[in-house]
Amino acid sequence: MIGLGVVALILLVGFILYRPKKRSGVIGKEPEGFCASVVGESHKNYDGESRQSIIKKLKEGDIVQLAHEKNNKYDDYAVAVISDHGQIGYLKSASSAQREVIEWLEDKTEFKAKIHSVGKGEGKYYGVVLDLVEE
Repeated sequence: MIGLGVVALILLVGFILYRPKKRSGVIGKEPEGFCASVVGESHKNYDGESRQSIIKKLKEGDIVQLAHEKNNKYDDYAVAVISDHGQIGYLKSASSAQREVIEWLEDKTEFKAKIHSVGKGEGKYYGVVLDLVEE
């Protein structure tokens, strides 16, 4: 029979080895409104500019613009995320954030979209999380 101490040690080692990795810039911050992930950051823009090179110029708190692309060939509800340096991606399709922002844009509701965090996850690409606040 295995002793209680051995079982506790096995559980501790398992927790240390298999706990999820933290994404830089994301953990421990409270958004003002609600957070929304940006997708498509690994693609290039129509002019050929790398969205990754644009994202590397961004910092927490930077204001971005959101634009409903009604004629987007992939998604009639596409919402582009555009920084002062260029487009960095889209709000995730069929997400609650996408629906909320489209409603705000159609109703001409005042809101602010800013960079909550920029970080590199497990892969080689930088990702962006927005903080969306109705004003």
